[in-house]
Parts: sequence; C-alpha cells; structure tokens
Amino acid sequence: MVEDDKKTKFMTSRCVDDVVGNYPELKGVISALNEVFQGKSGIASVLLRGSLATNQYIPGKSDIDLSIILDKYDFKKIRSTNLSIKNISATNKIPISVTYTDVPELSRDMELGMHFHGSKNSNYNLEIGKCSVTLYGTDMREYFLACQSVNLERIYFDLSKNITDFINRSTSDLFEAYKKGINYAFIGAKQILMYKGIFEVDKSAIVEHMKSITPELGSTLEEAYADSKRIHSIMVDEEKSDRMFRLLTYYKGYIGKELRRDEKYD
Repeated sequence: MVEDDKKTKFMTSRCVDDVVGNYPELKGVISALNEVFQGKSGIASVLLRGSLATNQYIPGKSDIDLSIILDKYDFKKIRSTNLSIKNISATNKIPISVTYTDVPELSRDMELGMHFHGSKNSNYNLEIGKCSVTLYGTDMREYFLACQSVNLERIYFDLSKNITDFINRSTSDLFEAYKKGINYAFIGAKQILMYKGIFEVDKSAIVEHMKSITPELGSTLEEAYADSKRIHSIMVDEEKSDRMFRLLTYYKGYIGKELRRDEKYD
C-alpha cells in the first residue's frame, strides 16, 4: 500500500494559479497554451505534470510536461495541436513535452488497472494522479490513480529497458547518455520506494531514502542529483558512467531478488 501523507494531499489540491504564483515568468506561456486548448474541440482534459507540477522546475533547464486527453484519438487534431504548442515553445524558448491519450483508452485501462503513458513506465500513473495540475478541461487525475498498480514484473522490465538504452547511448555520447541516466536513476529509485510503500517526488528526499537502503549507491544518486543542477558545466567520463551503470543495475538486481522471493513463497 502506498502512503498517502499530508504532503501528497496538499500537492493534489494545487491549481494552475499556484503554479503561476511560484513561477510568474511562465504566466504568458501558460496563458498561451490555454488559448490553444480553448480554441480546439475534442480536448477533454490537459494535465500539467512533471517538475513544474511538483515545484522542482528549474528555469532554463526543465521543460513543461503536458498530458493531453482527447475525447477520441484524432491524428489531424493531434498534429494541429502539436504545431501550435511547438510555436509557443519556440517563441518562448522553453521546451514543452506532450503525451497524448484518449478517454476510451483510459477507460479500458482503468478496468485493467494498468496504463502506459507515452514512453513512461506503468508506475508513473500514481505520480500523475497525485501530483499533476489540471490546466484545462475536466479533472481526470482519478483515471490515472485507478490505473496505478505496483507490479514487480513490469518494474523489472522497465529497468532492463532503461539499462539497455543507457548502454546504447553511451557507445556514441557519454554526456547525453549520462543526462538520460540521471532521469533513469530517479525513475528506478521511485519504483523501488513505491514497492516498499513510499511515495515521494522530491528528489532530495528520494536520495535520503536510497541512502538508508544502500549508502554507497545512495551517494551515487546524490552525485547525479547535484550534476543535474549544473548539467551543462560537468564533464562526463568513463568512471562517472560506470558509477551510473552500477546504480541502474543495482535497481534491477534488487527487484530481481524480490521477484525470486515472491516465486519462492507462491
């Protein structure tokens, strides 16, 4: 069972005005995005998620993450909406990432208790449901909460996929691979904590939790967190990449042990 603490409840109650209040420099961007959505038919909901929704947005480094839920998939509408969003992104020099789904897909996935949102792992649904902010339309966060389940097999698959991607990226560009590795490191840490019944999105708190599990690898995650704050000024070498690889493979080994333990007692 995932903990539902006071911090989580507070985050769930946040609205767009709270976001704009924390990041007034984004007021024009948020307003322009809303104008786009108001001018399009067939958009059921738009959720603002990621670092901006969890108060960890870093101006000049973070992007704006959106989940757009359509009444029904319409690729002409998706292309048109994407073009408008790209224009806003280019004008304001702020990267905007968008993931699409539709109401029928979410409804079907609610029955299964499982939804893969874009390229995100299945365990990302809890974070969307609890921490995202409704930017436009109907509040559909409950759909994502209903799709949330912590499944060891899916976590193990996600970790394996992320490690393979990290290795492949490292063969051509250590710096870009390490940047992606930082993302994977926190995804993996959150997955392990969720399995242990802990829901946390604050990265400094995640680091402390991981230190309590394994001090050495917790320190590697702490290093990665520090690097993420100055990503454009760091040097990435083979030693740094090796430490990241060991961290990612530790996650996989940890979940693998839990899988074998489950099989033993079935």
